[in-house]
Amino acid sequence: MLKEIKKGLSLAILALLLLQFAACSSIKSTDDQFFSDLFKTWQAKQELLAKDPKNENYLKDSFNKEWEMMHKYQGKKFKDDAIGQNANTYLTELKGCVDTINQETSIENQKAFNEHYKKRIAALKNLKKDSRFVVQENRLEEFNVEKSEEIIQKQAKNTEALKQLEKDLNAVKLKVQAESTDSQAVYAGEITNHSSHEFKNLGIIYKFVNKDKEVLATDTWRIDSFKPGQKATIKIKNTAPKDTDHTQIELEKGLEIN
Repeated sequence: MLKEIKKGLSLAILALLLLQFAACSSIKSTDDQFFSDLFKTWQAKQELLAKDPKNENYLKDSFNKEWEMMHKYQGKKFKDDAIGQNANTYLTELKGCVDTINQETSIENQKAFNEHYKKRIAALKNLKKDSRFVVQENRLEEFNVEKSEEIIQKQAKNTEALKQLEKDLNAVKLKVQAESTDSQAVYAGEITNHSSHEFKNLGIIYKFVNKDKEVLATDTWRIDSFKPGQKATIKIKNTAPKDTDHTQIELEKGLEIN
């Protein structure tokens, strides 16, 4: 009876050891498989680009493909804890990239994408220290994040400047001038640039509209350079004064903001 108990214990211990060995083997294969799939993923991304180099949605398609092939490693156990931590960071930031790139384009979404992208690249470069990472470093960067951030800053500057210009235009009090006639009304008013930016090639289109929203006449006020703090006189003509119900204002194309 004692021999049978010892035999049973031995078998149980052997089974436990086999399970532990299998688990270790599984963990090891997860590490190896992760790097193998990472290489396959970059091959797939390159194939997407080669298939249609002019594809305007390449970046979006590329990130969706990357997530499709790598998301299975979320929550996986890695033998090497450092690799596991970097892999988890990489996948978290990749998911952030995918979520933002699939949303409607906006400055805030682009800012969020840029932050996730930079952290994803940092995680990939940490993973690159392992010899099993065989993707060439010059292929990791597929998006110029520095240029994107410059564009965002410029857009933010332009948005701020245009909001102030709109306020300044709305503050202008146009008054009918003496040279007006029954067939033509002449208006003039002073505008001040309260923004901190210079407007070059500024053109303001005034549309004179009737009750049915039909444009009856237009005139454009232009100034080559409108600097911060500068005052200028807007002078426009309405050739359909009798039938005009209200005025609409639009920016003429070609404006530069410095």
